[in-house]
Amino acid sequence: MKLYPKKLNSLEELKREKQVLKYARKHSKPDGLMDIKIPSPTPKEDKQSDYLSFFGDLLTSRNTGDMLMTFGLPLLKLVGRKTEKSLLRTVVGEVFGGYLKFKMLQLGVRGVKLFLHKQKAKKEEHKAEKKTEQARQQRKSITIKQRRREAEYATH
Repeated sequence: MKLYPKKLNSLEELKREKQVLKYARKHSKPDGLMDIKIPSPTPKEDKQSDYLSFFGDLLTSRNTGDMLMTFGLPLLKLVGRKTEKSLLRTVVGEVFGGYLKFKMLQLGVRGVKLFLHKQKAKKEEHKAEKKTEQARQQRKSITIKQRRREAEYATH
């Protein structure tokens, strides 16, 4: 069910329609017949108001989503209805594909970091084991030397 017979695509068109209706109400005869022609905006004025609306929306956008919508809606109008679906699918596919690529890259980097961290831990553990082994060997050699000395002193 249509609530309004005209199709309005933007806030600017709604504002213009509201002004036209106010103007018509003001200048209409009491019996409801209108003799005055309501001026329609020229294409130059229409383009200018579209640009002003676009820049106003761009300046007042609060977050990235609003900014993307400000850019996206005029682009979709330019492309047209037929290609709108295919363009929308393409854009959604690109965004989703980009997200997946980013996540794969992020997981890959995280995996490499984890691998390098484990390798470093293994090297440090190996060094610690080597040091303890060297210390053990040194203590062993010291005790062997001490036994030899003790044996030499005992024989002398």
